[in-house]
Amino acid sequence: MSAAALGAALEAAAVATLEQLAFGFAYAEPAASPEPADAAAEVAFEGPCRGVLRLRLGGGVLPALAANMLGQDEGPAEALQLDALAEIANVVCGNVLPHVGGTRAVFRLGSPRTAAGEPAPRGEPAARARLAVEDGWAEVALWLEGRGQGLGVGGQGNGNPTPELSGSSPDPRPPTPDPCP
Repeated sequence: MSAAALGAALEAAAVATLEQLAFGFAYAEPAASPEPADAAAEVAFEGPCRGVLRLRLGGGVLPALAANMLGQDEGPAEALQLDALAEIANVVCGNVLPHVGGTRAVFRLGSPRTAAGEPAPRGEPAARARLAVEDGWAEVALWLEGRGQGLGVGGQGNGNPTPELSGSSPDPRPPTPDPCP
């Protein structure tokens, strides 16, 4: 898949998830890197390829999105807001991976986790989408092992298993060509 097609798939997955899960109006906003994020979450995955999806939100939009997801009138406690952000990242990741590895590919997703203040994976992401969301913004980026300089975080990109996914049983199926490099 070309970088442009992967970027379009990532953008579409992020817009659809923010609109359908968090009931937030989102649209593409090709702009310079946004200011520091209010919060971030990421999901590591492995399968035909390994990688990380990171979602950052800013402009004070997280409380409203979390309230929408929970059916509340006001923003919930910060812990619930971060849980909502992690779930949004998880759904975006699950929605974009069929575009990465094909609809028959099987990926194992790690538990989504908050990542504010942590460094991003090393190297340029394979795809990035910047969105306007309500009165704030979202940025979603996808790193794939083998693109750019590798991942270099959480034991990834160095031959070690992804920490959240270690301990899973090996895949008994014969190896297939890697659709992700």
